[in-house]
Amino acid sequence: MELEKRHIDLINLNQKDFFDNGSFICVILNTNGEISYVNRAFLDLTGYDEFVKGKKFLELFTLAEEKVDILFNEIISGKEEKTDINHILCRNGDKKLILWHNHSLKNEKGEIEYVLSIGDDITFRSEYQHDIRRINEAFLSLSRDYEKNLKNLLNTAYEISGALACFYNAIENGKIKTIFSIGVPASFPKDFEAEGTPCKKLYDSNLDELEQDLNQNETLIEGAGKYYGILVKKDGVKFGVLCFFFKDERIKKERLHILSKAVAIVEENHRLIRSLDFEKNRYKDFFERMPFGVYVMSLPSKKIEYVNDMAYDLTGYTKQELYEAGGEVIERLVHEEDRPKLYDFLKSGDLFKASLRLRWIKKDGTVIWTERTFSPIYDENNKLTAVQAAVRDITAETKYNEDINSYTKAILITSQVDAIFIKNKSEDVFPKLLDMLLSLTYSKYGFLGFLDENQNLVARVMTENVYGDCNLGDSIVHSMVKNSSSLWAKSLKEGKINILNGPGNAPAGHIKIDSAVSIPLSYGSIVYGVILLAGKKEGYSDKDISLISKIASHMADRVYTILENQKLKEKEEKIRQDMTNAMRLESLGTLAGGIGHDFNNLLSAVTANLSLLAERVSGENRDIVEDSIKAADSAKSLASQLMFLAKGYKPLRQKTDSTKFLRDTFNFLSRGIGSVKTKIEIDENLSAFEIDRGQITQVISNMLINASQALAGVSNPRIDIKVQNYIVSAQDKSNMTRGNYVKISIRDNGCGIDSENIKRIFDPYFTTKKTGSGLGLYIAYGVIVKHSGYIEVKSEKGKGSEFIIYIPALSETFNEAKETAQSASFRKLNILILDDEEIVLKSLSRIIKSLGHDCFIAKKSYEAETIVSNDKVDIAFVDLTLKGDIDGYAVNAKLKQIKPEIYTIVSSGYSEQGLGDYMSKGFDAAMPKPYKFEDVKRMISGYLDRK
Repeated sequence: MELEKRHIDLINLNQKDFFDNGSFICVILNTNGEISYVNRAFLDLTGYDEFVKGKKFLELFTLAEEKVDILFNEIISGKEEKTDINHILCRNGDKKLILWHNHSLKNEKGEIEYVLSIGDDITFRSEYQHDIRRINEAFLSLSRDYEKNLKNLLNTAYEISGALACFYNAIENGKIKTIFSIGVPASFPKDFEAEGTPCKKLYDSNLDELEQDLNQNETLIEGAGKYYGILVKKDGVKFGVLCFFFKDERIKKERLHILSKAVAIVEENHRLIRSLDFEKNRYKDFFERMPFGVYVMSLPSKKIEYVNDMAYDLTGYTKQELYEAGGEVIERLVHEEDRPKLYDFLKSGDLFKASLRLRWIKKDGTVIWTERTFSPIYDENNKLTAVQAAVRDITAETKYNEDINSYTKAILITSQVDAIFIKNKSEDVFPKLLDMLLSLTYSKYGFLGFLDENQNLVARVMTENVYGDCNLGDSIVHSMVKNSSSLWAKSLKEGKINILNGPGNAPAGHIKIDSAVSIPLSYGSIVYGVILLAGKKEGYSDKDISLISKIASHMADRVYTILENQKLKEKEEKIRQDMTNAMRLESLGTLAGGIGHDFNNLLSAVTANLSLLAERVSGENRDIVEDSIKAADSAKSLASQLMFLAKGYKPLRQKTDSTKFLRDTFNFLSRGIGSVKTKIEIDENLSAFEIDRGQITQVISNMLINASQALAGVSNPRIDIKVQNYIVSAQDKSNMTRGNYVKISIRDNGCGIDSENIKRIFDPYFTTKKTGSGLGLYIAYGVIVKHSGYIEVKSEKGKGSEFIIYIPALSETFNEAKETAQSASFRKLNILILDDEEIVLKSLSRIIKSLGHDCFIAKKSYEAETIVSNDKVDIAFVDLTLKGDIDGYAVNAKLKQIKPEIYTIVSSGYSEQGLGDYMSKGFDAAMPKPYKFEDVKRMISGYLDRK
């Protein structure tokens, strides 16, 4: 009982969606006949909107003569619920024939409160049955009257076709002669020139049929837009052409062809009958020429009195065999399963009123479908003495009926597919399609996957059991797709349907299935996706495959269009975002350059004075000063970040001891990430590199900040840092340039990055943090690229991330301490400082004087020129940007002109071009701001070493 209650609860929970989205029509009426609920299918069918709720259903939708009110009253009075067929009126005046299943809905007291009616539209089925009945009537009414036969058959064709006009034409001596016409005025010509007409074209070409669109200015039938003709012929003899003119209706070709064959038989019989002696052989010849098997059986002896020639075709027995066997053979011809139906019919009162459809087994064992009608033969006393029967072969018609039903089902299914595309947003289409395919094929598992631009398979929708039990991710890389032997991979590679009906070799961890089918999705010659369905109990039949193939073919082009539109929207959004970011970055770059310049000038004084102070103190005081210097270095990294955003900034690379630089940088920066456990491993004999130290420091800082933020909420937060030499050889398949690199790996065990975000991780302004700017990783990426290096990220949602940086390494070793110690012996120099900032002049001059050299200062370019002209200046420190003055490049050119051997060092906190190309501008060295005591000492030592 608990399980039953659970089922009921689940049904109640889901029933609204069932009724709302069902393909059947549904109406709920209260006991007053007022509409309480209608589903979407009912509104779509009738053309009404939601306003019909509260209206009286019987007044609005039913025909009075069908007396639906009597049925309704019986249901609400508690009588037996009924299945009924009646018409409903649509808003546009059309009538739809509906098969209703009516149910009363009772409350807790057992009182009827509502009537639930669920219906199916059977209008098409009714129309088909009506057409076939009319054709049968036309056949059975054939007589020896040629004109009456033609008129009856052509009237039937005209009625069934729904054409504007119908002609039966003969072609004689280049003219069209109309034998019969219907649907045209009496004044319409009975004959006219045949050349150039569709009728003549069909007759001459000996085709079975011709369908052709008509030019409104040329057609003789007003309003006709389409011509359809059937050549009436039999055994190679052409009799004429049946012509139909349509406005734009559906052409019932199969039914019209049946009638055209009947017309051919009538024509043939007419020709034969005219050549015979009508008085002597009138009835006998008619029956012999009939397209039906005819026999007369006397009663009650069941003796065969007469059979025509057609009976042999229907039974396989000769006339003589039938005469000798008598009526018993007729019963034996009937299929064993259909004999009870025959006996019941013979006993009923419908013997001479209705036709009977039965299967016959011919003498050679062939099974055919037959339809027979019986006519009584009475003697002069009005006593029934014999029965005359006409039997026709309806095997082809039955097959046609089955095809029609199959076609109808296909139309309904394709209509469901169309409705999914029409009623749903693009992102909702794929799950709806998968649900429909699973439902139609009774499959347990399934997914829809599409190839992206890299030929990776992206699973856009899948059943939960596939996602959970098979561990199938959202994306399968191209190499795995290419090497996979699975059913879906074969369909993608071969562009063919693949079927499994039997145990398959499922990989470890996957669901074991005994049946599956994969269908490729194609656009033209492009295979772009695949449907996989699996887990049908009895396996997938040919009918299943045909159905799935039709659905896949019907939806393939539209699915491709959705995917391409989505790609186009993503590209448009990317272009728009890139343009926005470019404008924002340009504005930010201008601002950053100005701020960076001023900040570096101020920071220069701080770092220069602190580094000079460090040379003069010892013990605890020196430790305090060095900590301050490191803090200033961190601020220098911030300035470096601002400088990167400045337009056209290039890194000023300096040969650097990578081991010392990275160890100091990681040790210092890791102090600022709280309680996170940090492990640092740096290989021995690490290669040196040439870097902009401020920029690389900022990259590492951004990486550590990013990693620490990803660790929020993690129980045992950890960052592992590993630095090692790395070689890219000729055999390496990556896109990196061959050579030696310093590889820096920063790995965390944090929240990880999902597959969508990882594609945009280095885009400007992209961030998943509420307070982030989205510039940290963008700057890091740009810095590494400008250093001719590479940066990559590996991550999985919930399993942490790893950022890997590759910086080109130098072939020779470099030890900074050793290089400084091996500099040339001391010689007192005359040194000029040109800078427009008083605080920079003071701090730099202090360092120069502390190193034992004479110092000259200038704030303007002309002052510097005067000093060089009048004094023996060895070295000149030249600021690149001078407020209200010429730039440092122009100053350098003038100083070199005055004194060619002067050693000029460019210094700047910001420039459009940066300091990276200082040598091409005529400078001998470059020293970016801010700088320290060691930087100045190294610049002077460089000059002395050169001398």
